[in-house]
This record gives sequence, C-alpha cells and structure tokens, in this order.
Amino acid sequence: MRIEAKELFWLNTDGDEPTLETGPDLGKWVKEHYQATTMEKAWLDVHRHKHPDATDYPKEKGQIYTYHTNLRANHSRQRRYRK
Repeated sequence: MRIEAKELFWLNTDGDEPTLETGPDLGKWVKEHYQATTMEKAWLDVHRHKHPDATDYPKEKGQIYTYHTNLRANHSRQRRYRK
C-alpha cells in the first residue's frame, strides 16, 4: 500500500462557512511536522504482511479470481442441494 499526498489544504472554520485554503509546500510541512506513532507502525506492518499470521491471499490454479469463483459456486451448490 502506498499513500501519496499531492497537496495540503487547511480547513478554515473562522467564517460562517468552512473553506479550504491552500497550505504550505507539502514536502516542507511533512519534514517539519511528521511524527510517526506506534499505532501507525503497527497498522503499516499488518498491511505489509509483517505479522506472525500473515499469508498470501488464497489462490486456486494460481489465481485469486478462480479461488473466489469456486468458493461461490460451492456455496451456491450447498444451498441448493442441502438435505
């Protein structure tokens, strides 16, 4: 997963209606203000498959699509022919 921010806007709530205002240069702002958190690291680790129970997505005949197609077909068959 990759998150790419291209612009930074500030939400101005001083007036009657909230407005978006162009913020400072994004790269500069991030360098000055970014602080990693413990939860962020844990969240990213899970999505990077860096946890003990991580596995690849289930596949059948090398394809995720085939796995899910067969899973749905089997489920449908069991519902129709249930005794």
